[in-house]
Amino acid sequence: MSDAIHDRPSAEALKTAAAAWLERRDRDDWQQTDQDALNAWLEESTANSVAYWRLEAGWARTERLSVLRGGTRHEHPNSDEKRWPRLTRIVAALTLMVALGAVGVNYLLRSHEKYYATAIGGHEIVTLEDGSSIELNTDTALRLSRAGNSRLVTLDKGEAYFQISHNPAQPFIVNVAGHRVVDLGTKFLMRSQFGQVEVTLYEGRASIENMQASGQKQKALLSPGDVAIATATTMTVTNEPAHTLINELAWQRGFLVLDHTTLADAARDLNRYNHQQIVIVDPAVARMQMYGTVPINGVDGFIRVAQDVLKLNVIRRGGDIVISR
Repeated sequence: MSDAIHDRPSAEALKTAAAAWLERRDRDDWQQTDQDALNAWLEESTANSVAYWRLEAGWARTERLSVLRGGTRHEHPNSDEKRWPRLTRIVAALTLMVALGAVGVNYLLRSHEKYYATAIGGHEIVTLEDGSSIELNTDTALRLSRAGNSRLVTLDKGEAYFQISHNPAQPFIVNVAGHRVVDLGTKFLMRSQFGQVEVTLYEGRASIENMQASGQKQKALLSPGDVAIATATTMTVTNEPAHTLINELAWQRGFLVLDHTTLADAARDLNRYNHQQIVIVDPAVARMQMYGTVPINGVDGFIRVAQDVLKLNVIRRGGDIVISR
């Protein structure tokens, strides 16, 4: 569903709601129904998602600070007593956000910056005022803003396909994981996960540059067919055939194309679109290959192929589907 934010609750109300969800999530009695309810709340608006992610990040930071200080917490088995330290951590996270990022949080919630997000399995097309479009794949979040004449996008996570109306007077810039991509009249696909950025250029030209102070200042100018893969310290560029590039966009039609694809890679891609997670525990099974097309929500079909065609053992264990010989 579309997550453009127009009428938002106050920042304080959003933080309070996010804190309540984080407190519930950390209880021992958290169930799948609770997770479904949280997912639904996150999908209601991107303001909800932004508040939740920001608070979760602040909470994680308080946890790290606790570890760095050498603090070790021994909880009493009584559930009420366990809950209070969790609430204390949430209060600490909120305090940390106020101390370190109150100005930043207010800036994020200002009306001139727009937010878009998709849930796991989601798909959304955003059309911009200048005719450009951005197509968001599963579990993706990005922000749109302007800085002077520049059109700015920050890809917080996930994958998006950009079709940009080129205007030299208004550069289109994407910031992602410490890297900057500048459009030069372009159609390109960008994915950010696990600290790695992947940019596939379909049309036009684009530049990618490492902007991290600690990383090497690497830069590449991409031509159609080029795929750049960048981390904090490395950048490689290869040129791929047209059919490979087309297959990479099959998600736009609701499919994944498997072409000499290992089961490990197929499972990893399917896991991006589904709450049920496929786990392959046998390295030999992980190296087996599959061919054909699979719906992005086709976990059951994947299981049938694994059982009936590949004669593998499938066990459901909690929310996971474990595949082995």
